[in-house]
Amino acid sequence: MLARMIAMEIRAKTRTILAQTPLILLIGPAYALLWEAEEALSLFPSLVCLSVWEYMRVTAYDEDISKAWPFLRSLPIQPRQIVSVRYVASILVFVAYGIVALGIIFAMPGLRSAVHPGSLLVAVGISLGVGLVLIGLPNWLYYRGGYAAISTAVLRSAVPLVAVGIFLISPLGKSEAVVALFSKAAQAGKWAIEHPMPSIVIWIAVACCIVAVSWNRSIASFSRKEF
Repeated sequence: MLARMIAMEIRAKTRTILAQTPLILLIGPAYALLWEAEEALSLFPSLVCLSVWEYMRVTAYDEDISKAWPFLRSLPIQPRQIVSVRYVASILVFVAYGIVALGIIFAMPGLRSAVHPGSLLVAVGISLGVGLVLIGLPNWLYYRGGYAAISTAVLRSAVPLVAVGIFLISPLGKSEAVVALFSKAAQAGKWAIEHPMPSIVIWIAVACCIVAVSWNRSIASFSRKEF
């Protein structure tokens, strides 16, 4: 039953899925032809994550406009099943985008021969973690307050970034405490670069925890909705 619902969900979102693939199919190869392999490799994870983010955003917007929630709740289906179908379908779409990106890399002889297997593994690991976070958090926001919650969160996230930027260029941003904090952050970043595999494992584990928590919170939020 659940597998059939997931297949129906993906089939219903086919147009949205295909609308994001040009980001990978066109921009990726064009960038790879213009720049070196390592620089091109760094772009593909970004394109995959951007594609899954656009898929999540457009899907939330379409369902919000079509008022899908009341219809879904009227069906003889548990809220847990409805939310699980959306999460699993989103993860499968993300995996499909990743397979497309890897297919492009291996289909281009110049790029394939220049890419180091270790660098490719790191790129896959980082994009996997980022992609899972981009699936978990928007879904949680969506089931909490609809597409408006996602838009509000994006706008609000810009405020602290601007505040941090202003703080760093101010005299307070050059204090000893701030400099020491950045020094510790640089040491942590250096350790992550020197030990990529443990860093990737930790990052993916954190991303999986975020998805698990957001999954449960989404079910709780959707179960409380009244229409």
